[in-house]
Amino acid sequence: MVLSVSFRKIQLPPNATGPDTLAFEPSGRFYTSVHDGQSLLCNGIDPATLNPACGRPLGLALHYKTNKLYVCDAYYGLGVLGAKGGQATILSTGADGQPYRLCDAVDVNQGTENVYFTDVSAVYDISQAAEAIRNNDSTGRVLKYDMKTKQVTVLFKNLSGAAGVAVDEEEKFVMASEINANKTKDLAQGFKSKEI
Repeated sequence: MVLSVSFRKIQLPPNATGPDTLAFEPSGRFYTSVHDGQSLLCNGIDPATLNPACGRPLGLALHYKTNKLYVCDAYYGLGVLGAKGGQATILSTGADGQPYRLCDAVDVNQGTENVYFTDVSAVYDISQAAEAIRNNDSTGRVLKYDMKTKQVTVLFKNLSGAAGVAVDEEEKFVMASEINANKTKDLAQGFKSKEI
């Protein structure tokens, strides 16, 4: 229950539409991605463009110590922006010989800087998202980008619209949401799943 909250509208730059996801700095500044492929840094009043490259960033996660912003882009895969912004460096476009079709959600472990992310479907891209839902697509994956080895591992596959991901502080489990199945899975150490 919310007792007292004040909301204010934060103006995005002209022609910036479709804000999708948020990642916050401890200071209160935040990043958001918009429809034309930009990732914007907002200080609460005036946003500054960080990533003018075309694409569609859907997931953002900030590693606080390095101030790196990890980006899941629907078209380009997993990328990262340094502390000074600029164009994202693409870290991975596929895993196990399969390209990402709809890279969506991302979370970063603050201790190890390992990155956990989802690929919603192995069949459908963002322009076919409604079709994926209609067909109850279950080819989604949860993946891990290991910061030390710079390699991607598929942790779990055959998810029904893997849209959200979160990792605990000790990396003992990863949670993933499945939008097509309307459930969340807890992927424990050893990658055994249980529905929540």
